[in-house]
Amino acid sequence: MYMKTLAVLLSCIALLMQSPAANSQTLSATNSGASASVIGPGDLLDISVFDTPEFSMSMRVNNDGIIVLPLIGDVKVGGLTPGQAGSRLEKSLVESGMVKTASVTVLITEYGASRVSALGEFKNPGMFPVIGQLRLLDLVSEAGGLVTDASGVLAVTHRDQQGSSETFRIGGHLPTRDGGNPLVQPGDTVVAEKAGIVYVVGAVHHPGGFVLQLDQSITLLKALALAEGPKSTAILKQACLIRYVDNKQQEIPINLKKLLHHHGEDQPMNDDDILYIPESAMRADLGKGLEAIAPAAAYAAVIR
Repeated sequence: MYMKTLAVLLSCIALLMQSPAANSQTLSATNSGASASVIGPGDLLDISVFDTPEFSMSMRVNNDGIIVLPLIGDVKVGGLTPGQAGSRLEKSLVESGMVKTASVTVLITEYGASRVSALGEFKNPGMFPVIGQLRLLDLVSEAGGLVTDASGVLAVTHRDQQGSSETFRIGGHLPTRDGGNPLVQPGDTVVAEKAGIVYVVGAVHHPGGFVLQLDQSITLLKALALAEGPKSTAILKQACLIRYVDNKQQEIPINLKKLLHHHGEDQPMNDDDILYIPESAMRADLGKGLEAIAPAAAYAAVIR
């Protein structure tokens, strides 16, 4: 009985001894997550140097991402996490000969970028303040909404992830977080992308480019209608769709004659697609002949 009680006591002591380590590990992970944000222009940094309080200070990062330390000079910290900036400052202090070893802690106490940039196809693009929580659709509203030629696609670049961006679509079906209305943070940049254009050329009455307006698609037959229909000289069954895939041109045969008679499935056109409808040289020559015959016949009627 005594041995069992002793074993239980020893187990409890072991658990108590492990608890601080476990708590320390949790705090460390939390601090690591908090310091994931990178330092940017205008940020106010709290710099603490262990056992060397004379080097501890608060300093604001300039527009080039640099802080100027007394007796050391310029140190580039922009684009670094607080942990990386601390390591760089430790190295600078040691290399300056001011200390033999250094332990530096850097904290961002104030973000200099308290605004969000709205660029591209907004009605009123510009910089907008972040007060409280600002969501993507709130920013779109602040910027006056999107222009007619906008695609509805919004590219969001976060201040701490400059090499990549997230894509969202207003009213579309792109995979999104938070229901397609995520939070935007100070320093983020939101670009409203311009709508694409499809082209119809060849034997149509109004060849040209047609804008893929906000959250709309243009099918082959709709593009033909926008081009005011085919000419009488058009060879509809020999039309083709010219599409660029990975910068390589593909020609896809399209039988518009069948589509017009509801045989086959109409398909949407992609940005930069070209619908080409060839023209019959024989029909064109016949048309020119009729054009020449008509004035001659009218003249003959007058003089008769």
